[in-house]
Amino acid sequence: MATATGKKDSLFVKVWWPLIALAVVTILEFVVAFNVEARSIRVPTFIIMTILKAYYIVAYFMHMRYEVNLLRWFVIGTAVALIIYLVIFLVIEAYGFYHKFLLLSGTT
Repeated sequence: MATATGKKDSLFVKVWWPLIALAVVTILEFVVAFNVEARSIRVPTFIIMTILKAYYIVAYFMHMRYEVNLLRWFVIGTAVALIIYLVIFLVIEAYGFYHKFLLLSGTT
């Protein structure tokens, strides 16, 4: 596939590099999962590695790396907006559920 500069990417760059990167990140996830005891370090590390893996999958295997910038921003913006909406919705519902639990248990 030709890039913006007109050069063709090699098979290694198109397939094997993302595959190797995903394998390394997955191995690091297992190392962190079984060797890191501190939850305060483990959870942010998993979030960062998950975002990194999602980037490689979308950029290389869904071919977003080869699309125009405007389309990339629309896709990324939509995904970020939906994630923000989901987090806000979950926080609001969790807050209401917590207060309902306190009322039912008799604690204020």
